[in-house]
Amino acid sequence: MLAAWAFVALYLLRYRYPGLVPHVPPEYIWWIALHGTVALLPLIGATLLVLARWRQKMHPERSSHFNRYHKVYGRVLIPLWVFTHIGGIVNAFLFY
Repeated sequence: MLAAWAFVALYLLRYRYPGLVPHVPPEYIWWIALHGTVALLPLIGATLLVLARWRQKMHPERSSHFNRYHKVYGRVLIPLWVFTHIGGIVNAFLFY
C-alpha cells in the first residue's frame, strides 16, 4: 500500500517538470480520467481498512465498520484493482 501511495505521489510530481509529462492525445483524456479515478478507489479503500485494523489493535473494544464489512468491500474493490492494473499495462502501450 505504501508503494502505491509513493507511485501516486511520484506520478503527480511529474507534472511539476514539463519535460517529464508524456503527451496525451485529447481523445485519450477520458481514458486517463477514468483510469485515475478508478485507481484511487481501491487504494483509498485499502488505506482505510489498514487504518481501521491498526485502530482496532490499539482499542480492541471498538469495532469499526470497515473491519465488519471488509469482505463486502473487497468484492467490489478487487475487480476495480484488477481493472487498474490492466489499465496500467494499456497505458504503457499507449503512451510510452
